[in-house]
Amino acid sequence: MALKTSSTAESVGTSEVYDNGDVMLVVGPAKDVRLRVHSQILRCSSTVFAKMFAPPWAESQSLSNDSPKDIPLPEDDGFAMRQICYVIHHQNDDVWDDLAPLQVLKIAIQAEKYDMITALKYCSAQWLSSAHRALHKVTSMLDVGRLLTSAYLFGNAEMVAAFSLRLMLDFKATDSYLGLSGESDIAHFLPWKTSCGCHHDPVLLCANMQALTLY
Repeated sequence: MALKTSSTAESVGTSEVYDNGDVMLVVGPAKDVRLRVHSQILRCSSTVFAKMFAPPWAESQSLSNDSPKDIPLPEDDGFAMRQICYVIHHQNDDVWDDLAPLQVLKIAIQAEKYDMITALKYCSAQWLSSAHRALHKVTSMLDVGRLLTSAYLFGNAEMVAAFSLRLMLDFKATDSYLGLSGESDIAHFLPWKTSCGCHHDPVLLCANMQALTLY
């Protein structure tokens, strides 16, 4: 992957992810991210896109490499979708190596939404491992919670254990894990009915999170 980091400026505008693409993903409420991609690659990577680009849906009609069809995705995150599209189109020089916890989580959320977890299996492992190596720079329980949620969504049991352990070791004395439930991107995905009961018991929280990922 490219040596690009979370400090690199996030761009808007059009990205020719695949220069012979037949669709243009128009991402975000501001419609300021446009990604030229190929529908067949999206279909192979995602069951959601496979259904979207199959008859009789309008998105499957009149696809052309000469005139890519706009596909609006107003609820999605432009940065996350750009990184996902780079990965599945094998544009490795454009994939970022080092991501902030929130960026990892946004990608994980989009991957879960479009059933692309398997397509991102190896790249997501790299992102999570890189984030874990940089944990000594993370001082926020919220950021560790974001990484834990990302690992949970990506189905990475090893990283779930690792980030749960960091919560246990770094935030045991001063914080309740219930504070994470106030963050919508975390609360929506983590199984709080299981984990909230142990919000003052980090060992139990760690064990529960590992079990939920493994099984």
